[in-house]
Formats: sequence, C-alpha cells, structure tokens
Amino acid sequence: MHIIIAKDKQDLGKKAAETVGMLLKKSPKANICLPTGNTPLPLYKELRNTFINAEFTYIALDEYLGLDKHDPHCFSNWLAREILDPLDIPAKKRLLIDPSAAEADSEAKRHEKKITEQGGIDIAVLGLGHNGHIGFNEPGSAFKSSTRKVKLADRTRKANAAYWGGDINKVPHSAITLGLDILSSARKTILLVSGKDKADILQKSLEGPVTEDIPATYLQNMENVVVIADEDAASKLTQSR
Repeated sequence: MHIIIAKDKQDLGKKAAETVGMLLKKSPKANICLPTGNTPLPLYKELRNTFINAEFTYIALDEYLGLDKHDPHCFSNWLAREILDPLDIPAKKRLLIDPSAAEADSEAKRHEKKITEQGGIDIAVLGLGHNGHIGFNEPGSAFKSSTRKVKLADRTRKANAAYWGGDINKVPHSAITLGLDILSSARKTILLVSGKDKADILQKSLEGPVTEDIPATYLQNMENVVVIADEDAASKLTQSR
C-alpha cells in the first residue's frame, strides 16, 4: 500500500489526477470505477482539463434504487454531468445500473456479469464513508460479498441528505453496490479521502484490525493500493507520518 499525503483538497485532486492520468495514458481503454461525492470533484476538474475524447469504459460502482433513471440524483447522471459527458464517454462505454429495475437482484447479477465479460475492473477509484463503507458496502458486509441489493445505513442516508436539501426522508433506503469480492479484484485501487471528519475512520481502516465491521479494512490485504488523503484526513495516521 502506498500512501500519498496532499496539502489540501485541491492538491488531493491534482495528485489523484496525476495517478489516474498516468494509468490511463498507459491503458487508455481501461475499465474504471469512479465515485460520487465532494471528495473526487477536484479530481474530475483536473481530468476535464487533461483528457479530451477519453477512451476508457466507465463501470458503475453503486446506484440508488427506486429512482427514475432520468432523476438528477442518480449516480450515473451525477457522474455524467461531472466527468463522463465532458470527456465524451459514449453510452456504449458506460456500464450502468438501472435505478428503476423491478428485480434488483437480477439487475445486480446482470451488472456483475457485464463487468466480467468486459474483462474486470482495471482501476477502482473509491471514496470512504464515515462508517468505513466502500461503495455501498455497509458495516457487516462480507469480504467475499457479491454485487447485490443493500439496505443503506441511517448514517449513510443522513450524510447523503445534503443532496436532497437536507431532507433525509427523500433519500432512498436501498441501493445496488459492487461487492467487496469484485472490488478486491481490481488491478489498481485508488482511495481518496479528505477532511478532518474522516481522520478517525481512515486510521481505523488502514491501521486497525481487519474486520467486516469496517469494510474498508479489506484494503489492507490488497496489493496495488494507493491512498491519497489530505493532511486533515491523514492527521491520525502513524505508519505514514
């Protein structure tokens, strides 16, 4: 595991763009998972200024259930606005999860099968939840878990309520997420973490016991992991200081 400490969120974006950019220049047609949220926004800004007519295939990491596929809150639409459309990624190179799927279990299996047929995940860019979730693999998720329908933890829904004007009642209760099993098969994993509010969970994830109670601890058992954290998020780490 390689840990890179950035000065602040903007520097994190630059360092992440350097890492992702180097990988995409080596493998322009890579299959890549990308996260939503505030932390990766500086990364996407840098990539928009670097890549024109990118050739990579986007693989959906997770998606809410119970929303219309045109709903702006859908992760696929959020990422389309922030990075996929600006980089001219065509529809045929977007492996999406249908948020309105009538049979969520079937949709989850279909998505994982498509990823396998595509050749697996080359680059997984991930964020870290306050409770240690990766994607929507909430605490208690098995390290060998498959892509599946999940119930969202109250803390996760509360954190995401900001995108609904702070109204937690509007946040979906369930989602489909890539399982930790397929995520652990990624050829390169890049974890992005920013903010002092993530310092405790980052320290536990990287330096604490490996446990399914903190899903992100699975990263300790993986090779080819790069963690890029700003100084606030990394403030409680000991091994990298």
